[in-house]
Amino acid sequence: MCVAGDLANHDRAAAGGGRRPRKCDSRGVPPTAPDLEIIAALRRGDAGANDRFLKAYADRIFSFGMMVCGHREDAEDIAQESMVAALKAIPQLRAPKAFHVWLYRIVKNACYRQRSLYLRDPPPAPLSLDDLAAAGAEVEATAAWPDVTLLREEARQQVQQAVAALPAEDRLIVLLRDFEDLSTAEVARVMELGESAVKMRLHRARRKLRQTLDPYFAPAPAPTAPPS
Repeated sequence: MCVAGDLANHDRAAAGGGRRPRKCDSRGVPPTAPDLEIIAALRRGDAGANDRFLKAYADRIFSFGMMVCGHREDAEDIAQESMVAALKAIPQLRAPKAFHVWLYRIVKNACYRQRSLYLRDPPPAPLSLDDLAAAGAEVEATAAWPDVTLLREEARQQVQQAVAALPAEDRLIVLLRDFEDLSTAEVARVMELGESAVKMRLHRARRKLRQTLDPYFAPAPAPTAPPS
């Protein structure tokens, strides 16, 4: 995943060290063959299809809910509500290749119904001229952070806390774009915003994350050689 690796997967063991960061792929992540097979099985009403769907996506949506709201109970509610709503609506999914957009729009709506999403929100800041200038192009400069899959748990927590401190809508956009690997166009469809608005908010959120995290991840100064 971009920027934060697999940060939402809290069960992955984090190793020390770092490696050269990756830039985000603006193409998004299309459904895999197993995704499409599960969708087809659900639409056919195959026995066990519901269980396969839950096994494939419930944990992922729960982890996403934890990153969005920061409360286990709310994340459980988000996952349960999203899974039930998706199973009910799967017959109306007209374009299986847009499955991720369709699913995350359901998840987004469930997130918005959780009050904890907004508890820590600061007053929304107006978009600056820098934000407006960034609307015409994808901003990829935030790949300056290390791959979080290789960070110590303490460092992972720093990234999580920085993301949690973002305003609710900016937080959702960063999570969808940089953690779930949706393209800018897909994020715009999930959030029901224009692509330019998504780019502006993404730029602002990434800049805020850089300001918060750069001091933490800055390399230690080289030791000064003693005078000869």
